[in-house]
Amino acid sequence: MKSAMACTVATLFAAASPAAMATPFEVGSVRGSIDNRLSAGVAVRTQDPQANLLGIANGGTAFSTNSDDANKEFDSAGDLVSAPVKLLTNLTLEAGAFTLFARGGFGADLVNLQGENFRRSDYGPGREASLAELDRKEADVRGEVGRYAEVLDLHLSSSFDVFGRPLAWRIGRQVLNWGESTFIQNGLNAILAANANRAGVPGADLEEVFIPSNNLWASIDLTQSIRIEGFYQLQWEKTVPFASGTFFSTNDFVGEGGTRANIGFGRVTENAPALTGCAAPPVAGANCVPFGSSIPRAPDREARDSGQYGGALHFYTDAMGGTSVGVYATNYHSRLPLLSAISRTDGTASTQSSAFLIEYPEDIQMYGASFSMPGPFGSAVQGEYSMKVDQPLQLDDVELLLAGLGGFNQITPGNNVPFPTSLGNQYIRGWRRHDVSNFNASALKQFPPGVLPGADSLLLITEVGATLVHGLPESATLRYEAPGTPLPGNPAVAAAQGLPVEQGQYATPTSWGYRIALQATYNNVFGRFAMRPALRFDHDVNGVTPSPLGNYVEGRQQVQAGVAFEYLGQWQLDLGYTVFTGGGQQNQLRDRDFAQAAIRYAF
Repeated sequence: MKSAMACTVATLFAAASPAAMATPFEVGSVRGSIDNRLSAGVAVRTQDPQANLLGIANGGTAFSTNSDDANKEFDSAGDLVSAPVKLLTNLTLEAGAFTLFARGGFGADLVNLQGENFRRSDYGPGREASLAELDRKEADVRGEVGRYAEVLDLHLSSSFDVFGRPLAWRIGRQVLNWGESTFIQNGLNAILAANANRAGVPGADLEEVFIPSNNLWASIDLTQSIRIEGFYQLQWEKTVPFASGTFFSTNDFVGEGGTRANIGFGRVTENAPALTGCAAPPVAGANCVPFGSSIPRAPDREARDSGQYGGALHFYTDAMGGTSVGVYATNYHSRLPLLSAISRTDGTASTQSSAFLIEYPEDIQMYGASFSMPGPFGSAVQGEYSMKVDQPLQLDDVELLLAGLGGFNQITPGNNVPFPTSLGNQYIRGWRRHDVSNFNASALKQFPPGVLPGADSLLLITEVGATLVHGLPESATLRYEAPGTPLPGNPAVAAAQGLPVEQGQYATPTSWGYRIALQATYNNVFGRFAMRPALRFDHDVNGVTPSPLGNYVEGRQQVQAGVAFEYLGQWQLDLGYTVFTGGGQQNQLRDRDFAQAAIRYAF
């Protein structure tokens, strides 16, 4: 699938929100506090859509209409793409040795609340999708990003002594964040689910981005330097991709509101009926969708709640100035979506007799280790390694759709003949399991006053990471999904469709990149204001990580620059600009530069 989970794009200041001003209270023997963060913001597109990111039939040059709904909806520089207003509330109650913590979010996006993320002319009479289906899609998107109210954390905690050693426990909705990664995902933090829609707005808060899950967690200090912890997850949670048709979405059929995958290779508009003429070569007007242009979505296959657990051992030593080491083991179910297919009934049947589906494979084992310690020149260094055993990786979605339609493909038995044995409404698994290693290391340096003129401090963070897929076959044998690869990789199949062969890079066994962030602090600017300018640079250097992991796409770069003004620890104004560049056709966000502003109030 193409960029089902895009990178976090609007969280430069998310970790630097104004400190919440907790209001204490007492009711009998119960002590409590409540704090709130209210924010409002706007984001504006600053560059026009690129033609090669719009389907041919939609006025562009791309051989796909499966990733351009956002560019059709927000079609000009200057378009307002998001205008969220939201409230985040924390409540803490303490009674004796017990603490209850609750966090909830409420919000509305005045842009996406309008519910016009899809082109109405692609639905209705004479189309493969009805107006009723369009209304459901719009309602689904509005429900995810237009207006929402959600319970985030909700857990009870306490501690007591066991044989003289302190044991702490929590039960309920909570976020378990393992490892030492700062920016790079899919390492030890793969046990987390995330909501991309909460990250991709001005005024984003990290507490809203990571999705709490129902867990029983406990930790005990065996000695002053050794601690063990463990958890059992009571409820599975999935990662939520950008909703279809929203500004950062680069996949029109996986996120909320995605109901169909289109197979006309960009040459017919969405949901065009069978026998529709092509809008592009080999012969304009020739039929290029003899059996129909879209494949409907079947119900998702979600993972079970049981069978997710893990443990960690943490060790501290005074060696090398104080070093912390952790080792981890867990069994969990995929938080990330993968595609599979249901084939057509027979070789002459409509594409409506086939389907694609989203599923979440179960029982991934992850083992890893982490460290943190003082580094040279007064820095702090940290890192981690993880090995995921039986990590599911997505096969190329073009090969999968060809398999479901009964065409030549790499996936199904008998794929070297037309209309192979996969037909007959059979399930076609669109992913394979591999062992995957992830490594990242980072260094943090806090510079003293004076390094920058007038600055009270300067913080520098650098992180480098790499992914290794063990046993990944050559693409000539089996192609694995990478963004921006909408064409057949087989020259004969491409020629039979009157298409060029895919020139993009499929997933590679190794991939790596780095991240750099700078933040300066100027206290008492303009009286009682504090100013924090910040800069972040992401660069994927080499290789393409298979979907759904997607950490690195060779050449892809992202630059975020901004400044936050804070007043009395309660008010904060964020101004920022983000540039996406590099990576060629495989950087699906390369035309989504945007500016944003947000104001926050803590009370």
